[in-house]
Amino acid sequence: EKIMYSLMADILDTGWAVGEHLGSEQDLLDRYKVGRSAFREAIRPMEQYGIVEMGTGRKSGLKIKVPTLAVVHEESLRSLVQLNAPLENFLETYETVGATSAALAARNGLPRDAVSHGPADLHRILGDAAGNRVLATMFDLLGTQVSAMLEGHARPARDDGEGVLTAVRSGDGALAYRSFLGWSRGVSSAN
Repeated sequence: EKIMYSLMADILDTGWAVGEHLGSEQDLLDRYKVGRSAFREAIRPMEQYGIVEMGTGRKSGLKIKVPTLAVVHEESLRSLVQLNAPLENFLETYETVGATSAALAARNGLPRDAVSHGPADLHRILGDAAGNRVLATMFDLLGTQVSAMLEGHARPARDDGEGVLTAVRSGDGALAYRSFLGWSRGVSSAN
């Protein structure tokens, strides 16, 4: 764990410079003053999460990668479940993040051909158009968690979100914000 924390600190110190070569295996063993097996054990989870990649041959050594979003998503969902927070907390946060995403998407513009066939499409469209990867990821996570928590509950059917997309296309951030809140209230009113 000490090796992993030291390595993560070094990665963060570089500003998470994707593609940067951190050194050959021997350089890293010398730098962290560890044996090969301890070093490999430390980087194995980091490789699994897509944080680093150990190259072989001509490209030998450790390289910084972009974390695998699917793994980050899965671990984040697991953390949300472990919070054991009431549905109302998730709904309140989901509505705030979603409405903010809609307002940013209105400011940034939305592709004319963006069509929603349901909540998952709407999350993706608004998240992408918001232009903020952290916000888009949080919106997707919260939408997934809220849907899972509501599974089996009787609730009013929600439309596909075309009204929200129309408000976003207007370029009016305040209207898009309110439109998303109105769209999402069907979920919270059922509980």
